[in-house]
Amino acid sequence: MSEDRFSTLARELAMAKTRREAMRLLGGVTAGSLLSLVGYSRAQAARCKLVGQRCRSNSECCDGICPAATGRCSCSDGSNVCASTRRCISCDAERAFNPDTCRCDCLPGTSECGGVCCGSSACQSCSNDVCVTSAECEGGGTCDTGFTPCGDPDCFAFTTAECTCVCGQSRFCSDLARCVSTGDCPSGTVCAIGTCCGSSGVCTPICGTPITATSSVAKRQSGARNTA
Repeated sequence: MSEDRFSTLARELAMAKTRREAMRLLGGVTAGSLLSLVGYSRAQAARCKLVGQRCRSNSECCDGICPAATGRCSCSDGSNVCASTRRCISCDAERAFNPDTCRCDCLPGTSECGGVCCGSSACQSCSNDVCVTSAECEGGGTCDTGFTPCGDPDCFAFTTAECTCVCGQSRFCSDLARCVSTGDCPSGTVCAIGTCCGSSGVCTPICGTPITATSSVAKRQSGARNTA
């Protein structure tokens, strides 16, 4: 069976709506052809090159990076090489690469909770695989419902890791350092939790505007700056 026929058959099987229709399509394929198809797919996967091997184009590398300067397969910026597999591993901002296991582990002070990294403090805990933030900031809101504006257009009410209420500036998540407590943050910032930057805390600049309990909850807009 030709490579084109393999591709056509794969598409038709994916579109089959019933088992009978799928069996009808397979009826015209010999066992030898099916084995050839499996062998072809494995051969394609085996041909890609691992980190450190010589390459001429990105398509030759398993992870798609072949720098012209080195001519060897590499990882993209921010990703890590697993020594045992020579493959690239990328971790999100809430996790750190563990070279011993080649896994992305939760940062210190946080733990796995239903697929996210959850803090462990008086204001945040894991309950039935759900990371729960107990905000004492009245009307503070959540990323889904919106946060309470508190003065400047870019300032919103956030709950800190110490269970207090603060008026913080909304910034790009990538610009904010991760934290477990405000003690981890530079002067003029606090460790805000339950933000749009994920379950772990982020060092959020303080706006300095007092927050009142009578503030109305305003749903946050989808602007690029409203990310914290």
